[in-house]
Amino acid sequence: MNKHAGSGTLYLLELIFSILFFAISAAVCLNIFALAHTMSKESVDLQRAVSVVSDACEAVSTAQSEEEAMQRLSLLWSFKDGNTVYLSADLKNTTPEEADYILIADVNRTDEMLTANFGFYRNGAEDDIYSQQTKVNIKAAR
Repeated sequence: MNKHAGSGTLYLLELIFSILFFAISAAVCLNIFALAHTMSKESVDLQRAVSVVSDACEAVSTAQSEEEAMQRLSLLWSFKDGNTVYLSADLKNTTPEEADYILIADVNRTDEMLTANFGFYRNGAEDDIYSQQTKVNIKAAR
């Protein structure tokens, strides 16, 4: 009788270790999938940010004044509050309450140089997803 009781205990112990191993493996796999989802979302945000900011830099690249630069940008998006664009997930203009992203444009002129700084943010976040500065030599462009 003792022989059968000992093998049953070993079998249960082996079964418990197998279940424990699979539970730990499942937890690790779930963590990896969650991390992959987060990285995918960040990658999509970065791709959108680079696309929007590049379009903005291209629009400003041939401007001769702050007004002309903002006018060219206004052909792409409707600005609110002077230098802010609120964008939905599909990068269309929207209201501040419904916005997924925010583009902030800061265009300044100093002597012969037009400088435009662009920052692309997720709505509600303090850190930008992507930012870029472009400079245009106004005197050389004429």
